[in-house]
Amino acid sequence: LNGNCSGIYYEKNLNTRTIAIQTAVQNNQVCTTEIPPISEVSFNFMVSNTGSYIFKFYKGEDAGGKDVFDEVEIPVVT
Repeated sequence: LNGNCSGIYYEKNLNTRTIAIQTAVQNNQVCTTEIPPISEVSFNFMVSNTGSYIFKFYKGEDAGGKDVFDEVEIPVVT
């Protein structure tokens, strides 16, 4: 694994979905790989409830260490 792990973090709670890029790097390692360019990924989503869904995309932490999310509300149309 070259000292790091990655993937997509996905959590569901009622009609809220929290999504983040998950990565970990071991301390005291010399990084020899370049940072990859910005890329896009997609995922399948199955509607299981009525009403709107809220997607919370993790953006990082603010100056106080609190998690920051970009929230998008998507209405379910039947």
